[in-house]
Order: sequence, then structure tokens, then C-alpha cells
Amino acid sequence: MVERSVECDANAPPRSRTMDRDAVGADAGVDTLISVVVPAYNAQATLAETLDSISRQRHRALEILIIDDGSTDNTGAIAACFCQRDQRARLLAKANGGVASARNLGLRNARGAYVAPIDADDIWHPDHLAGLLARMRQSPESYGFVSARYRQIDGASRIVGSAPPIQFGANAVHALLRHNFVGNGSAMLLNRDVALDTGGYEERLRLAGAEGSEDFLLQLRIADKHPVAVVDAFTVGYRRLPTSMSSNIRQMVESERLALALFFSERPQALLAPRQLRAGHARALARDASMQGNRPAAALQLLRALALDAVGTCVALFVHVLFVAFERKDPARLQRPPFGEISPQAALDTPMDRARRWTFARHARAGRHPSVWPRSGGLET
Repeated sequence: MVERSVECDANAPPRSRTMDRDAVGADAGVDTLISVVVPAYNAQATLAETLDSISRQRHRALEILIIDDGSTDNTGAIAACFCQRDQRARLLAKANGGVASARNLGLRNARGAYVAPIDADDIWHPDHLAGLLARMRQSPESYGFVSARYRQIDGASRIVGSAPPIQFGANAVHALLRHNFVGNGSAMLLNRDVALDTGGYEERLRLAGAEGSEDFLLQLRIADKHPVAVVDAFTVGYRRLPTSMSSNIRQMVESERLALALFFSERPQALLAPRQLRAGHARALARDASMQGNRPAAALQLLRALALDAVGTCVALFVHVLFVAFERKDPARLQRPPFGEISPQAALDTPMDRARRWTFARHARAGRHPSVWPRSGGLET
């Protein structure tokens, strides 16, 4: 690992203007240092906007650690230019080792008591860190992490949909296994000591060819021993692109399976993954096979999902049909609002939002959930 300084290139991508009108001044009374960790690998298309959203945070006491994970494009130069503009930022360069190793490098080098990871293609609302810190400081000795809710955005940072409702008041591990309410690697504020004591991000997933669920496994491990909390505000813009790691369905399913196997192996009372969770994996693989034109494989995975969870699979299929129908008839589908122009508290009514609300309301009424593990920390809002 080396710390690198590069002269700014006049041809580097310009600073993003996203959320200019939301820029706010410093919170002079809040001096708690937050270490922001930005793992970046060949992220030249989105990194400038991500860094701009960090620099505009209302909470100003930041150190910004940009981890160049062996990029071969202009990522390092963009990061270096940002470091020259914002003296709170440092660029750390390393050989390519994957997102877990990059985040762990940031954790080890962080000086703040709290660490906020953000992927190099996501963005934050200016109130994101201030809101998370305010909640964290309500119980600074006990919270393992605090997370915010997210909007899914496209390549132009326009909102596609919002995170589904959360079943509040539940056992935290129970809630995560029912639905990953954090949902992405950019939504958490971590207690640094807790994250390090837990082992940080699991680098064995990449070694097994199953990179992608490192953040989910860390969430489970922390929630198993510490209470966690959720701030009910949509302050994360989670970008899903065809080239994103999360768009590789087969790899993400395999990564989650391995993450769950590692988690359950660490617990004396370990159980198999709930049937509903395994059914969700089968539905994801069926969707992937269908997109690839492999109908026999899609049918086989769909039958497996029905055998594991007939009700949930039928509901998911019905909602998917409704979503497609709503999307085609939605006159605003090509005029989605930019992430920076919508209040974090606003409720949206995109086809995805309507479908998700319907699905989770149906599941809540049916009371379908995995078993509860008593050692797990609580989930608070």
C-alpha cells in the first residue's frame, strides 16, 4: 500500500453539480470525526459524483479515504484531483484485491471512531452522515451500526424506486434474514471498534470466486452481538447498472449462500437458511436463466422455488407481472426525478415502490418469517 499524489489533469471529469442547491454550511458544534471509506476500482465514470456528494455533507468533521484498488483507468487521477480540492481526503493505492480488502484497508487506516463506507458509484444526500451520527450518539457504547434507507438510481442519478418497508422492532438477525434492510454497502455508519473486533469484511468470499455479499455478512455478524438501528430517511442513492457487481445474479446468489454458510458455521445453534430465503435464491436464478434464454433452467429453478415456498413465489410472480404492467403504462417512466431533488422523507409512487409496498404488506399479514435466534441484538428505529 502506498499513498499517492498525482497532479490534477485538466482533462479529468469535471466536478458534479448534483445537489448543488442542497449544499449546506458546517455544523460547528459537531466535531466527532467520521472516516469515510471509498473503495474504487475502474470507477472513472461515477467517482467524481460520489466524491462530490461526500464533500457536501452537512457534517463537516470528516476524513475521506479513497482506496484505489489497482485501477487501470483514470480513477487514481480523479481521486488525486479531489484530494487537492478537499484537504480532508487521502488517496491510498494498492494492488487489486477486491472490495473487501479495500474496505478493510480503510478500516485499519481510519482515525475516526465511526466509519462510513460508500461504493464509488453511489451518492449521499447532504443530510446522510449527520442523521446517522445523531442516531449513533444516542447510544454510542452499544450500537454496532446504524443504517439509512436508500433509493435505487440509474446511470443518470434518477430515482427508479425506493427501499421496501422494514419490519421494525424485530430481532436484528431475524430481520436481516427475512429481508436485507440495509440493502447495499453505502448505507451504514459503523462503530469502528466493533467492525474490527468482528473481523471486518470477509475476504474469503473473493478467494472462493463469490464476491458481493461481504457487507451482508458483516451486518449479520455485528447484529448477532450488538443492537443496530435504522434512520427512516432515504439518504442513499444506490446505483444499479448492468456492469455492477450486484447485477451478476448468479455470483450474488452464490456469494450470499457462502456468506450464510460462514455465518451459520460460527454459531453453536446454527440452522439451515430459512426455506423462504432459499426460495428467493431460486427465483433469482430463474430470472437470470430466463434473461439468458435458458427456459429449461428457468423452469427448474421456478419449480424449486415453488417447492420451498409456494405462497411467497406465487406472490412474487404476481407482483412482477403487476410491476411490468405498471411500468409500461406509467407516463412518468422516462421523467423520473433526480435523487438530489427529492426530500429524504418523501414517499414516492413509482411502479417499483407500489409493487414493493404490496409485497411486504402481504408478507407481514401472513406472518412469514424465519426462526428467531435469541443471541442476536435488537433492531431499533
